[in-house]
Amino acid sequence: MINGLNAEMLRSDHVLSDWNSINWKKTERRVKRLRTGIYQATKKEDMKEVRYLQKLLLNSFAAKVLAIKRITQINDGRKTPGIDGKVIDNHEDRVKIANEKIDFKSYKPYP
Repeated sequence: MINGLNAEMLRSDHVLSDWNSINWKKTERRVKRLRTGIYQATKKEDMKEVRYLQKLLLNSFAAKVLAIKRITQINDGRKTPGIDGKVIDNHEDRVKIANEKIDFKSYKPYP
C-alpha cells in the first residue's frame, strides 16, 4: 500500500486485456487520491512528497486509462481527429493505446 493506495493499477507495466473489465469507480478513486495527496503535500510545502506523488501519478496506469476514457468517450471533442488525424471510437483501439509504453524522459510536447 502506498499512501493508502493499492499498487495494482499504479504500476506502469500493467497490461489491459479488456476495456470493459475496468472498475471505473475504483480507478477514479485511485487517481483522485493521488491528486489530493499532491494538493495536500503542496499545501504543507513538502516538495519531496509532491515530486514523489507526481511521479507516481505520471506513471500510473489508472491515470492513463482514465485520461484515455475522458478524451475518447466523455469530452465533447471526442469525434474530432487529434494532431495524428485519428479518432478512437472503439474499445480495441483504446486497449491498444493503454498498453503502449510512454517514455516521458524523451517526450517533447507540441507548442
